[in-house]
Amino acid sequence: VVTPSAHIDICDTAVLQGGSSRVTGKQRPAMDDEQIVSNRLQAREQQLKVVARSFAQLAAGLETMGAEEAARSVNSLHKALAQYEFAASKAASMVSTSVAQAAEYDDTCRSVDAEMQRMQIDIVGLRAALVDARTQRNHKEQCAALERVINELPSRAQMSTEIGELESELGELTYEGDELSRRLEVRRLQFGTLLHALNGLQYQLGSEEAEPLAEQAEEPEPMAD
Repeated sequence: VVTPSAHIDICDTAVLQGGSSRVTGKQRPAMDDEQIVSNRLQAREQQLKVVARSFAQLAAGLETMGAEEAARSVNSLHKALAQYEFAASKAASMVSTSVAQAAEYDDTCRSVDAEMQRMQIDIVGLRAALVDARTQRNHKEQCAALERVINELPSRAQMSTEIGELESELGELTYEGDELSRRLEVRRLQFGTLLHALNGLQYQLGSEEAEPLAEQAEEPEPMAD
């Protein structure tokens, strides 16, 4: 007896629009949630009116109806009640399903939010790791460039040998310089002594030349006859 209610529930919108329960093969235009809820409420109201009308007719004509007609009315009322109860149970099931889906949606949203927060934390960590990796790569590149420059230079042992040779040459040059300075000082002293001797000799020669001239100046001139 409850099978026709499925047909009534499927055709709620068709009943409201045209009063016919026939479903066509054409696709109905999409409706928003408020329109769907409004249509379902109007369909439930229509079914409740059918039940109330069937009950009122049965109650009003129960005393005057025959047994066969009363049985048909009771059967019709049972069908209307069965259809309404099925629709009500279906609505309750849909409400329960909707509540469960809403709770599942909330859980999913919370899980997504938690996952997004974890992803944001991971992104911050990955960014820091990327900056650190870039810094380390730059350091490695600088170290590699410095290593190439160092490899182009002589080795430490070779540099030490060359420095030792240069220090030895510098010591020899310093010794030669000191020897040359000493010889130069000796020659300077010798030259000074020579100049002093020349000056003394020149003074002595000058004195010897001046004495004859003085003697000649002191001799008296001869008197004239």
